[in-house]
Amino acid sequence: MRTIFFISNTALLLFGMSFPTLASTKCAFQSLQFAENSKGVWIGDCKNGKADGIGVIRIDHGNQVYSFFYGKLVDGKATIGTIEHATGFMVGKFQDGKIMETDDPQIVLESFRVGAQAAEKVSQNFASVRNTPSANYYKRKAELLWNQIE
Repeated sequence: MRTIFFISNTALLLFGMSFPTLASTKCAFQSLQFAENSKGVWIGDCKNGKADGIGVIRIDHGNQVYSFFYGKLVDGKATIGTIEHATGFMVGKFQDGKIMETDDPQIVLESFRVGAQAAEKVSQNFASVRNTPSANYYKRKAELLWNQIE
């Protein structure tokens, strides 16, 4: 298991302005299959030093190319959610950092629902620290994910 660490007390740089981050110090999580050689940032809760609960992993592939995981982690491991990358969405349950292929419409709907809830939570958390650009960004992402269900 490759572990990625994110140290808080740094600033997230958006639109040339500095804002507080919302990640916990040394919050580790297992890397996802499509992001093994990329840097990731977990925005969500930590339990015993590991990402836990619903939140967002922002994956930096370099050259300002990003992917996002919106979903649920338990003990630092992704369990269900939505991956957004340049070519669209991948949804489903995860095992050992890999998305499990499925044709089950209930799993697809649940993955988008959990992803939308994660984006909403992150948006609300950014709003609570008055980081309006990030709050609005994740609010739009939540709306996009909810729209996939309709």
